[in-house]
Amino acid sequence: MNKKGLLIGLILVVVIALIAVFALSSRSSDKPSIPEPSDDAVLEEDLDEEEEFEGNGIAFEEEDDGANIVKAAAKESDFYGTWEATSDMAIYLYGNFEITIMPDGKWKGNITEENMKGKWRMEGNDMHVINEWIDVTLCFTQDGTLVMQRNDAEEDEDPAYINTVLTKK
Repeated sequence: MNKKGLLIGLILVVVIALIAVFALSSRSSDKPSIPEPSDDAVLEEDLDEEEEFEGNGIAFEEEDDGANIVKAAAKESDFYGTWEATSDMAIYLYGNFEITIMPDGKWKGNITEENMKGKWRMEGNDMHVINEWIDVTLCFTQDGTLVMQRNDAEEDEDPAYINTVLTKK
């Protein structure tokens, strides 16, 4: 074998070795890397812990599934003022729910972090509160608790109310 053939063979071996090294290094860089969590990162374990502590421990019998709400007589002025939902169930359903009932047939509030307003009308002892996003009925129980009732049933189904207790702010 002459020197020229030996040199070409050696160059081919080096080129093949370099190609193999690049191929192996690119293959290992294709693997997804697991980033190191930064101080700002929230791990999934932390989310689970936060969910456990998200509630405030407030619960009302009136909000239980199948709760029997016995309505009491009420007059329009009983509803006036600012009311808020504070229970764990309300936090789960709405995040926040605060409403101010004004004597002029209007209401305003902050529901799920959105400022809203609308109208209300009396229906017997109940107050019907509406706008383009909500349609609920407010009623007092015999012990003076204000309950917001939202019908969660489809149009062709029997009413299925979700009850949320509102407390005077």
